[in-house]
Order: sequence, then structure tokens, then C-alpha cells
Amino acid sequence: MTTNGTGMLPGNGNGVGAGQPEERKDRRGLLLFLLLPLLLGGICLWSLFANVTLSSAESFIPAGLHSSELANYGPDELRSPIRGLHISIIESVIQDRDPEALDAEQRATELVKKLDTPIPTVTPRPGLPTRTPQPTATRTPVPPTATSGPTDTPGPTDTPGPSQTPTLTRTPSRTPTATTPAPGPTATKTKTPTPTKTNTPGPSPTNTPCKVAPVIEIYSPLDVPTPSTFDWMDELPGEAKAYDPDNVDPDTCLPIGDFVTDNGDGIVEVEFRIVYVDGGGVTVHEQDQFTELYCAFTGTPLCLTWDLGSLLWPNDTPIGSGEHELQARAKDDDTPAQWSEWAHVHFFLDVDPTPTPSPTATNTPTPMTPTAVPCSVYTLTGFDHTNNDVQWMLNNGGPTAVTIVEIEVTWGTPTGNLTKIKFDGSDIWNVGASPPSASITGLSSILGQSESKELKFTFQNPVLGATFNIIVHLDPGGCAPESGTATAS
Repeated sequence: MTTNGTGMLPGNGNGVGAGQPEERKDRRGLLLFLLLPLLLGGICLWSLFANVTLSSAESFIPAGLHSSELANYGPDELRSPIRGLHISIIESVIQDRDPEALDAEQRATELVKKLDTPIPTVTPRPGLPTRTPQPTATRTPVPPTATSGPTDTPGPTDTPGPSQTPTLTRTPSRTPTATTPAPGPTATKTKTPTPTKTNTPGPSPTNTPCKVAPVIEIYSPLDVPTPSTFDWMDELPGEAKAYDPDNVDPDTCLPIGDFVTDNGDGIVEVEFRIVYVDGGGVTVHEQDQFTELYCAFTGTPLCLTWDLGSLLWPNDTPIGSGEHELQARAKDDDTPAQWSEWAHVHFFLDVDPTPTPSPTATNTPTPMTPTAVPCSVYTLTGFDHTNNDVQWMLNNGGPTAVTIVEIEVTWGTPTGNLTKIKFDGSDIWNVGASPPSASITGLSSILGQSESKELKFTFQNPVLGATFNIIVHLDPGGCAPESGTATAS
């Protein structure tokens, strides 16, 4: 060490030794060394306190001490409009909607299973509050102090707080809505269509009445107990009666009607056929009748008969001897129409005239005189009328031709004058005569052997409703077949 001449250590002029500044530096360094851990520890404690405080502060809404939420201590909101339903109620609903269902219990069980199955994802119900302030507070940076201005920023951002109050107001409004209408309208709508289904099959039997074919019975000729037999001098009858059971007895359609009193009930047509059994089964006569009476040879008000002495059927087919069959069937007024089964009777004809013996015992054959042929072989049949005309069929069943020499006519006055007479389509008289009768002479029209030709009378007015009668005088023989009284109806 170097000293000065005074024997003192070098100094700074303040009476302090040169080593004091160094000691002070060492002390300040030591003090800083001791304070540094304390400072670091304080910073750590502050950071921990700030984190805890801020995180806690973030879970609250910065608002006044009075909460904006309303406490609701009532029961939880119903999640379904139906609560506490027993499975038997579901079965009853299914049976109301479908009365014929046999699997109502199984369907109700399946429905309950589906309702108990968890839903994979839940879609928030409309109107429920959403916590939008939390994402906003998370995105706000952490401030250095808990009381700084940025901490108050979420306050206005958390405005949904008041919006939760309307949400709570709407929630109770949904509760009575779900409770009140759920049972009432559901039951009413379920039962309303049920009577419709029940009533639908009700009137069905009334709308679909029973329908059966008509029934028919031949009244003449009869084959009970044995078939009838007619010869060439007889008149052949033909008549049937028919009715439709579904008109007489619409409830059961049983054939319990009476053929006399119910004749024609529900019938629109009757068809007749005469079959020549011994002639190979050919049909020799057909007749369709559309109104009562139902006659094989027409007729009103009584059924006409057919003179077998004509030896011809109405269609000019020769009449043969042997077994014949009259057939008849009826058609009803149903839609579609139904035909009855064919009814049939058998009868026999013997139309071969017995030869008249010669008046002399000579071997010279004597020609047949007109008197040998009975007048019954000449007939007037098949009365008919159209507009101003009436007509008959003149039949020659004899072995020779005859000539028309005179015609007597009687008719009703409403028809006016008789203007014309036609025979086989040709005029034989057109002079004219006033009612009620006329005798036309000077005629010479020929009707050949076994022939049938139409004799037509034309009047001034329509003949409907008038009554007629004619007598035809023939030569040779002096026979005069008469038509009998006939009315145009």
C-alpha cells in the first residue's frame, strides 16, 4: 500500500476511506439478490391470483346484484303433449281408427318401443336461450388488472341476459298449449272418421238386392197325365204365364208368386217355339210376345188358337202328323236381362184327312166334290194392325183352290171410311165405303191349295182402339170363314 506523507490512506476528501464505495456496491448487489426472489415470487402469486379471479369472473354476467333470471320452482316443462298415457289408450286409438284391426296390441307395443328409442342427435327447440356471451368473453384478451376497463366490455355484449326473460315468458305459454288441446282434439278427430267407416258397409245390402231368373209355366196345351192329341179339324191352343221372383219377392227372390195374379210382373218378353219332334226336330213355328197375354199364336183379349185344318203353320210351313213340342221361355227387366229355362210340353197331331168313300160302287173314280171338304179347312187367323191398316191371314187347308167372291166388313166409326182392300199385296178393291159396315161383291181372287195369303184393309183414320170383324165368302163350297171380333190394341 502506498501512503502519503501524512500517514493516511488515500481518501475522497470526505474523511471516508477509499474502500467504502466498494462495500456499498456489494450491499446493494446483495440486497438486489435477496429482493429478486421475493419479486419473482410476488409476480407468480399475482399471476395465479389474477388467473383465478379472471376465470371466476368470466363465469358470471357483469350486472347488478339483482338477477335478471326468474326462478321457477314448478314441475319441469313437459317434453310431450301426452303425459302418463297407458298403453291401453294407444290400443283404443288404433281400434277406433281401424275397427277391424286384429293386431292393435302389437302395433301399440311397437309404437312404445319407438318412443323409448334414444334420438342420435338433438336439435335445440326453438325459443330456448343460447349462451352467446361465453364465446364472446373467451375471445376477449386477458387484461393486466381485474378492475381495468376491458373487463367491463362483456357487460354490454352479454345483452342476451334480458332476452332470456321473454324466453322464460314463452316457455309457460307453451305448457298450457300442450296440456289443453292434446287430449281433446286428438280424441275427437280419431272418432270422427270411425262412424264413416262403420256406416259404409251398412247400406250395402240395400243397394245390392237379389236378382234371379224369371220362371214360366205353359198352360195350354197340357201333357199331364198324357200328351194331348189334335186332328186336322181341331184348333191348337198355346199359352204361357210368367213372372220374375225378384219383383214379386225382392227380399228373398223365392219363386213364391202366383202365375195367374203375378203373371207379367217383371217380364218384358216371352218367346215360343214349336218343334216337330217326329220331323227331325225342326222348328216349324216361332212367336215373340212383348205384352200380356203370352200366346203362341198372339191374341187379345183372349189367346188365339191355330186351325190345324189349314195344314200350314203361320209361316207357311206344312203341318205334319206326329209328335210335337211347344217350348216357351221368359226374359225379365233386370240389367242385364236374364232368361228363364225353357218350359216344354209334348202333343201329337193327326192332320191326314180321312178319304170320303165314293157314293157309287163303280170302279170309276169320282172326283171330290166341294161338299166333301169341311169348311173348317178355310180359316182367318193372325189378326194384326199398323197405323191405318188391319190384316188377317186367309188359309186354305183344303185339297183344291178356292175363289174369294164376297167380303163382309164391320168396323168402328172412329177409323173413318174403308178405302182399300189388298189380297197378297195387290189391290182387289178401292171404291171406298163409309162405316160401320160394307159388303164388297164381284171379287175373283184365287187362294190355291194349301196356301195362306194376307188380306189387308186400309181405313181413313188410325185403327188403334177400334173393333173389326170380316166374313170371306169362298167358291166352290159356299164356305164363309169368319174372323170373329178383333180389337186393335
